[in-house]
Amino acid sequence: MSPTGQSADVPWTTEFCQMKKKEPGIKNIYMELGSTFGQLVTTNPTACAHLLGQVVDAFGADHVLWGTDSIWYGTPQWQIEAFRRFEIPPALVEKHGYAPLTRPVKEQIFGLNAARVFGVDVNAKRNEIPKDYLSRMKMAYLEERRRAEPPLVRLGHGLTVPKRADTTRGSTQESGGRGDRAGRRRPG
Repeated sequence: MSPTGQSADVPWTTEFCQMKKKEPGIKNIYMELGSTFGQLVTTNPTACAHLLGQVVDAFGADHVLWGTDSIWYGTPQWQIEAFRRFEIPPALVEKHGYAPLTRPVKEQIFGLNAARVFGVDVNAKRNEIPKDYLSRMKMAYLEERRRAEPPLVRLGHGLTVPKRADTTRGSTQESGGRGDRAGRRRPG
């Protein structure tokens, strides 16, 4: 039992971790967190702490991969934020000998481990955009947008409306003013 009165056993995970510890030479198994983390962190944080502590202990922080199963649950941002903030309680670290979830351990789990497995050089610059190219693209976009939008006309009380071309006279009219259907001003 943990200090909270809850068992340290996490179904399937505890058994799998015990089997791995009996065969420490096996190095080709990686644990992926997936929806198990998402479900436990929200419904049973103590069980989540045991899960993470046991997996890191049995397999090593270098053999745990981040996953979210977000294809089933939508955006994973909440799981990312939860894992960033999650800590194994000191009482569980002390009683069960779990390693704390330090920043370097979380960085490994979040992506460095997968990068190693798939041969991705995380320090490489891939298809780097010239430093001034993005600025030029942004300025061109803003200039094109400025030219495409009609100028604004002040109507008073802080209200503005776009000017529109009056196709019958070749001039511009305030689109918010009084006028007939052709956009011509009516007296008055």
